[in-house]
Parts: sequence; structure tokens; C-alpha cells
Amino acid sequence: MQKIGVQFLEATDNWGDKMNYLKNKQYNFIDLLRFIMAFFVIYIHKPFLMDSYPLINMIITQMFARCAVPFYLAAAGFLFFGRAQSGQKTPSREYLLRYIKRLLIMYCVWSVLYIPPKLYSCIVQHESMPGMLLDYLKHIFLHGTHIHLWFLPALAIAICLTYLFLTKLSIKATLVISILINLAYKAFVFSTHNEKGEDYFLILSVCFCFAFVAIGAYVAQNKGFSKKANYFGLGISFLLVVITEIIRFKAESTFLKEKNIFMFGIIYFLLSIAKEIELKPRLCYLYLRKSSSLIYLSHLLVGERMLYTLAYLIGQEQLGYNPLFKFLFVLLYTLPLSFGLIWLEEKKHFGIIKRLH
Repeated sequence: MQKIGVQFLEATDNWGDKMNYLKNKQYNFIDLLRFIMAFFVIYIHKPFLMDSYPLINMIITQMFARCAVPFYLAAAGFLFFGRAQSGQKTPSREYLLRYIKRLLIMYCVWSVLYIPPKLYSCIVQHESMPGMLLDYLKHIFLHGTHIHLWFLPALAIAICLTYLFLTKLSIKATLVISILINLAYKAFVFSTHNEKGEDYFLILSVCFCFAFVAIGAYVAQNKGFSKKANYFGLGISFLLVVITEIIRFKAESTFLKEKNIFMFGIIYFLLSIAKEIELKPRLCYLYLRKSSSLIYLSHLLVGERMLYTLAYLIGQEQLGYNPLFKFLFVLLYTLPLSFGLIWLEEKKHFGIIKRLH
């Protein structure tokens, strides 16, 4: 019990000042939600119901899984800007620099870890090795080195952007501006039918991530609505998402499928509810906090080509094309890998593992 208390105390004091908006509380329910969201992210990339049950797939993907990344962003904004001293809008500049440095180191480390599966895919498809490496370098600065790693540099930029706005404007003004930028981008995409901007993490950070990080900052520094109002708001927001997504599904439209405007309400009210729910201090929440990031970042380490090869080697080639097997396989290696890395991190000579999450 003493060890648990020490680890929770270290986790609390790890990044911030004493008298802040978070009041040194451990938001274990937010950690639990982030862990659950990690599985929704896996489903987005490995949807096993898309062909057999398209309606159920749409419900899982558009009404639940699409909340994952916005919630990650809002939770990051909540925990970062919640570290500001009471009465201030931002934490110290030193804290900002440490936080951004940590994200960029994570991005570089995971970019290196994803080179082997990229090389394997290149070899199997008989692509040019120098061309692949040059393309990989270009993706580091423009698109993100893998389909999901854009999140790390985009979050870093969104945190800096929110921080910059808060040095000049109020939290409410920053939130309104961030949402207006998001809506303006949606209007541009809607009018031009050009979604190519989403290939660049700089555009995503400004037009998508900024709004959700600002929501997190606002929830951290404001009391908000009553408990009943938050639940009511979450229900209404979710209902609006359900209605719009059913209309989209009936129309067989995939346009702007990841950018439902009612997602703002879901994330705001969900985070507001989550911050008020207090769970008993348990060491497992500390593990969930770390594992959610590790699951998200590692779940595509075994690429499609590698999976096909593994299925072929065990004499079950058809499994490589089975969507349910792909999903379960990712779970089977990400969970042991994540918790194994956390266990190693606690050992004396493996502290470097903390660079991974």
C-alpha cells in the first residue's frame, strides 16, 4: 500500500505546480476512458464488421470510435492547462517546453520503431528502398511517419497554439476562435469537396486538434454546468450525432465522415462528467494511463504484409484476410507488449522506456 501511495504521489507531482486547477487530484476515470478509447482506435483501423454488418459497423465507428482521438486531445488539453496555477491561464513556459520536448521525442522514437515494418512492406512489394526512405523523411515533417503518428506533432502544435492564444486572450475567446476555425475549415471542405488538407498534420493541428485541446483547457479551468445539465447535454449531443450519421448512412455518403460538428458537445460534456467522477486510488489506473498511449502508438507495428506472412507460415493463409482475426491479433500483441513495457519501466535499468509514452 505504501508503494502505491508513493507512485500516485510521484505521478501527481511529476509535471506541475502545487496550487493548480487540478488540485493534485488523480483523474482516474479519465485514465479509464482513455484506455477504452484505445480499443476504439484499433477498431477504426481494423474494422471486422464493415462487410458483414455495415449498420453495426457504422454505429461503432461513427458514434463511438470517432470520439477517441478528440477525447485524447481534450484530455491532453485538460491535464496540461489544468497544471496552471489558480488564477493563471497557462502553466510555466518551462513546463510547456518540457511537454513539447517529450512529445517530439516520442514522435522520433516511434518513427524509428515503425521503419522495420515499412522496410518489410517495401521489400515484399519490390519497391525502391531509397525512394521509400526519402518518402519516409518527407512524411516526418508533413504527414506523420505512419497513419496514426500524426497525432504527436499535431498535439504539440495544438498545445503551443492554445498556449499562445491564452497569453493574449481569455479562455472563452480562445475556445470560440478555435471552434470557428474548425467550422470554417469544414465549410471550405464542404464547398470544395477537397479533403486533401487532412493529409498534413499542420493543417490538422490548427483546424481540428486546436478546438479539442481548447475544450480540454476550458473544462480544466471552469466549473461548467451542473451534473444533470452535463448528462443532458451529453445525451442531446449523442442523439444529434446518431441522427446525422443515420442520414449519412442512408445516403451512402462518406463525405466529412470523421468531422461531425456535434462531436464538440459530446467531448465537452463527456470530459466535464469524467472530471467529476472520483474512483478509489488504485495502482491499476496508473498502468491504464500509460498503457492507453502505448496501445495507441504500437497497434500498427505489425503491418498487413507482415500479418499475411505470419498467417502463411503457420499454414493458415486465409486468416491473413480475416478482419476479425486481424483485430484479435492486434489485441493479442498490444496488450502484453504495453503492460510488459510498463513492468520493465519500473525496473532499475529500463527507465528509458518512459520515452515511449
